Amino acid sequence: MKEFIKKNKFNICVMFIYAIVTLIAVIFHENWRDEAQSWLIARDLSFIDIFKQMKYEGHPCLWHYIIAPFAKLGFPYITQNIISWIIMNITAFLLLKKSPFDNFIKILILFSSPFIYFYSAISRSYCLIPLAIVLIAITYKNRKEKPIQYVLSITFLAHTHILMLGLVGILYLFFFFEELILKFRNKTKKEKKLLVISLIIAILGLALLFIQLFNSLNSNVYVNASIETKQDIYVIILSIISNILGRTNLILLTFVMIITIYVFIINFIMHFKTTLITFLAVLYQLFVFIFIYSDVAPQKACTILILLIFWSWIQKYEKVENIEKLKKLNNIIDIYLVIILSFTCLTGIKSIITEIKYNYSCAKQTANFINNNISDKSIFIASKIQFTSAIIPYTNNMYFWNPKSNDYYTFVTWNNDIISSYSINELEEKINNNFVNKDNIYFIYSYNWSEDLLEYFLNITNATEIFRSEVNPIRTDEKYIIYKLYDI
Repeated sequence: MKEFIKKNKFNICVMFIYAIVTLIAVIFHENWRDEAQSWLIARDLSFIDIFKQMKYEGHPCLWHYIIAPFAKLGFPYITQNIISWIIMNITAFLLLKKSPFDNFIKILILFSSPFIYFYSAISRSYCLIPLAIVLIAITYKNRKEKPIQYVLSITFLAHTHILMLGLVGILYLFFFFEELILKFRNKTKKEKKLLVISLIIAILGLALLFIQLFNSLNSNVYVNASIETKQDIYVIILSIISNILGRTNLILLTFVMIITIYVFIINFIMHFKTTLITFLAVLYQLFVFIFIYSDVAPQKACTILILLIFWSWIQKYEKVENIEKLKKLNNIIDIYLVIILSFTCLTGIKSIITEIKYNYSCAKQTANFINNNISDKSIFIASKIQFTSAIIPYTNNMYFWNPKSNDYYTFVTWNNDIISSYSINELEEKINNNFVNKDNIYFIYSYNWSEDLLEYFLNITNATEIFRSEVNPIRTDEKYIIYKLYDI
């Protein structure tokens, strides 16, 4: 034991610090509606219905299946965040143990914003991406000898997020083209068998993904609306860089963009294949942001940072004849990574400090008031159900009613109902038609109506304010006012 600690004291110290810092972020984090959405789908739908629901989500269902047993068995809501935290700690351990980077770069990676905050504290399927990428990078060097492990790692990545499908397709294409077409004849019977099994795994994995996401571009109304509006590529790239760096200075962003292009160009000379893989994967993500879904949030932008780390990792395995040029090139890449990662480390630490000082969302605060001050089985009507859904996992024995569907809800289905509107008079009529007794009915306003509409609604419903979020959250659209409704 002493010998193990002595040999691994660096890894143990870094892991301990990383685990504590990320756990602090988890403890102080208030989940927002996207985190609630995953938990509620996993809790309230059968495993078959979870699969079917993914056409509206536009994501693979792997993450929902991971958290489903805990959600269905009544584990506390924070369990979802603990799962993310555990996954990211496993990823951190593997990176420290297996990656070819020097210790300084390893530390920078672990304390970069996706590792220390965006993927460890904010609990969504993104936490699976670094783990899958690390597993691919670990198996990449021996992919020819162990094709099944390599293909399983890529298939795992395919079921994390649609933004990863570009890298998945390119890695499959390069591997199977080289092994099945160029070199298949020269392989032994055992090697051929392993390759065929690997191909079957890849085909089944992609088929399963296609079935659950079939028609999702049309089913999800927000994606559908985004497709109709093409985004400017320069704006998208600047948005990605600013979300990665946590900075919006135009000169800095343009400089980083130019340096990134330069680093890619010089790497095409020495590391053509690995650089082409990464370039095409990034190009696919740009295509998604420009033509399919333009919401470049930090978690989405940071997937490109993960790609850059993967690129730097696997190209260290490539054999080249000119060793001196290779060393110089690797130095350039390392310096580039250090610059980018240093900015993201500052962003990650700043995000944790902000998380400690402010509410990420006021959903938890609002739910605590509901649980402590409002009787069980009360009914809540929301100005917008997608904003209010963030409150639901925190509440006990309460009902949330959707005026549009005339039905109760927990999670949100992103179909046409979510964007359709109704007048205040229609809302009044719906309430009167569905609820004779108003004694236990409340209205939650989430700052997404105009003040005139709200005032008119309050006048006709004779409502009284009983709660107002005290602190402005990081998610400014998730602060709430609760009104008690009386006879209309």
